[in-house]
Amino acid sequence: NKKVVRDSVLECMSVLAKNLPAEIVVRNAHFALSVEAPAGREDATRWMAEFLHDMEKKADLDLSCLLPPIIDSLQHRTAEIRAAAEKCLVPIIALNGTETLYRIIRDQKPALAEALQAVCSRALQEAHIEGSPSHEAADHLDEKPSHPSLPSSPDLQGSNGRVLGSERPTSPQLSSTMRSPGQERREGGVRSSLLARNVSSAKFREKDSETRSSRKSLSLSRSSISTLKIRKSILKPDSGEEKSSSQWTATSPTLDLNQTIFRRTNQKEVREKRHGKFKWILDNAKEVENVVQGMSEPMLQCIDADVHSKLFSKEFKKQVEGVKIVGNSLEMQMEEVIDNLDMILKFSSLRLVGKGNNTIVVLAILDFLRNLFDLLIKENYCLSDYEAHMCLPCMMEEVGANNENVRKQIREALLVLVSLYPASKFFNLLLDTLLHTRNQRAKAECLSVACYLVQEKGLEEITNSPGKVISTI
Repeated sequence: NKKVVRDSVLECMSVLAKNLPAEIVVRNAHFALSVEAPAGREDATRWMAEFLHDMEKKADLDLSCLLPPIIDSLQHRTAEIRAAAEKCLVPIIALNGTETLYRIIRDQKPALAEALQAVCSRALQEAHIEGSPSHEAADHLDEKPSHPSLPSSPDLQGSNGRVLGSERPTSPQLSSTMRSPGQERREGGVRSSLLARNVSSAKFREKDSETRSSRKSLSLSRSSISTLKIRKSILKPDSGEEKSSSQWTATSPTLDLNQTIFRRTNQKEVREKRHGKFKWILDNAKEVENVVQGMSEPMLQCIDADVHSKLFSKEFKKQVEGVKIVGNSLEMQMEEVIDNLDMILKFSSLRLVGKGNNTIVVLAILDFLRNLFDLLIKENYCLSDYEAHMCLPCMMEEVGANNENVRKQIREALLVLVSLYPASKFFNLLLDTLLHTRNQRAKAECLSVACYLVQEKGLEEITNSPGKVISTI
């Protein structure tokens, strides 16, 4: 019932329809046309009517699978759903005729069959009108007969068939020669008061528009100033340019170039065999904190002790400081970072999913992850399934966060991750999130990422079963 989710679904369906044969879309459309939610059924039926009207007309395309849900929508209590279903009947009748349609109607009760017969007759008439090459029938219906009392002489009529004002006969009741001086004075007073009222209302509208525009510009300037302050303190600039290590260190704690932050342990394969099949999305804040504290000892084996104490500190400022120190060392120790990448991604995901985390910490983690992903792309690195499952499920769930800055940062990070993980596996994780998440914003954001993936990679590269994709969406 969430409008933001419905709009994202319709957008995604429009993208898929451009990359799929019409037969696949039609064969799997009954899932959307049969939903119980009135708002969802209305949007789905309207979309299907537009799709059928705009698609390439094929004589061999069987649309009979759409008739049962459309006939059911014609009986719906909502007038908008009935109107949208009637629009769907027009291209169906134009392509497949009325034989199957009337066969379904005959199976209904007599009163209902009579009502459906009337609706189908209107749709049949409209289908014949749209099917005519010159639309002469439609033009004939649009013509309005002239009123019998009006003269038909071309000299007394305008281009629209109405009598011209200069040639209209004057009525004796309205003639100025029949009016008294008192009547003329009263009518003149009425005209002057109406004129003054119109002038004052026009001035009021002009002044009101100026006030609204000034308020709008003031609010925009205030919001832009506040956003700029947040970005200067926490976020990266949105210029799209790659952030160099010097820019990172300019706003971060100073890092000793000889200091070693990460240590190689060569234990990633062992951890993958032990935890590779474990999928986790944690909602309870206490449970998340217990898992974070459980990572303290393993992380101490692969990271500097001072930095470790800051990362696992209970003070948010020290956590942010530790994250920035780790971010400074990424480019200098990429081999060690890749050796411990699963631990880094797991720790970052836990900081994201923890409900009691500070927003500044979350934004610092996202900034760190974005820098990490950019460096991995430079190294032409591809995430393994074990590493991807350490971060992708949590990020796809948290992309529906309440904070707008957090949503934006996670969305951008997901778009970058498309280059680090096979598109087909990435798309399957998106579909899994759509089916299981209860966060409506997360569903809408994942659908937007799915649209981007289809447009950039192509449907052939991301899935072998487009019918399953359409039914899920």
